[in-house]
Amino acid sequence: MNAANIETKIVNKTSLYDFHKSFGAKLVNFAGYEMPIQYQDGIIQEHLHTRNAIGIFDVSHMGQLKIADPQNQSFIATYFGKSWLY
Repeated sequence: MNAANIETKIVNKTSLYDFHKSFGAKLVNFAGYEMPIQYQDGIIQEHLHTRNAIGIFDVSHMGQLKIADPQNQSFIATYFGKSWLY
């Protein structure tokens, strides 16, 4: 795969995408997902907030599971939503 293919690849969104957008995150393509690298208030404010309150790290892009059996796909979709299926 060359750089041109990476840039045109369809980018997925994690379940926290809307959260990141609502806080003004600058998003980039990372491992096929649109992920935040910085927020509108800047990295110093982000650091201070994490030190004084809490910070989260969105790991929802880090694991993938392929379920080939349609019956099991239906079971998974019932409990986790269809967005887990590809």
